Amino acid sequence: MLKFLRDLTVVMTVLFATVSHARDTVEIVVAVPPGGIQDISVRQLQKSLVAADPDTNYIVTYKPGAGGAIAYNYGILSSNVNPNVTVISVGGLTEQLKTKDLAAIEKEVTLLGPVWSAPNVLAVSLKSGITSLDELIKRGTEGRLNCGASAASVKLGMDYFKQQTGMKNTEIVMFKGSSEVLPLMISGELDCWLETYPGLIENAHKAGQIKLIASSDMTPSVLFPNLPLMKTQVKDQSIHLFSWWMALGISNTSPPGFKEKMIPVLTKAIKTMEPAGSVQITTLDKADKGIFAQQNNSARKMTQVLAK
Repeated sequence: MLKFLRDLTVVMTVLFATVSHARDTVEIVVAVPPGGIQDISVRQLQKSLVAADPDTNYIVTYKPGAGGAIAYNYGILSSNVNPNVTVISVGGLTEQLKTKDLAAIEKEVTLLGPVWSAPNVLAVSLKSGITSLDELIKRGTEGRLNCGASAASVKLGMDYFKQQTGMKNTEIVMFKGSSEVLPLMISGELDCWLETYPGLIENAHKAGQIKLIASSDMTPSVLFPNLPLMKTQVKDQSIHLFSWWMALGISNTSPPGFKEKMIPVLTKAIKTMEPAGSVQITTLDKADKGIFAQQNNSARKMTQVLAK
């Protein structure tokens, strides 16, 4: 009997210790499939979060599709079931802005960042013979031009640029990703391509397979300080033709105390993150949250102009 009681005491002690040290799980929701610069960046965040908060399990959950809407619906609108931090890209925010204004979005989610950003470049095929932005506009106006976009937010910017510069003989084609575009650029089937510099476009540029002629950024980037800005060719130069950044969102319907716990942990983790390639990391205390409003205004203005 005494042995039984001792054994029972040991079992109960182990069970109590296991329950007492049970680790919470937090998902990091990403709107893209595994692989690519977004996934690499998120994996760095996961690693930093584990170091900053070792008592919590941080797992990456992939919810690709619908321009980021699937990830947003899962992470932001269902977070009372799944406590998480959702990665929100410029394309994902633009997708939400099609049906909501920024005030409505901010009632659903607390936006943190942008954390990641990178240059946005307009590249041309070497076989196109185009060597400058002026030549590209002339070709799109007087000849024939085929351009590629690999995201809805990119195509919106390109469509607006086309309308503003009178490039009536330009076709802008949507692709699923950079891997579809690069072979067409190298072969000359596609004349131009607007894309974020990390990834395949960076590799192609360094290999001398394409030529960079302009940037859709609002200001010259540190990486390409002398690259002409596309915005100088449009009437409203406050428009974000295409900017690339990723922010973090915590749903305002998260379980009580979750947001208050996560923001300090994220703040600490981001300070220790290392950038991937040409991607720049901005800590939360230095992030310009005004870019969310600027993106909202740009997306709405471009959509209104194109609808006329």
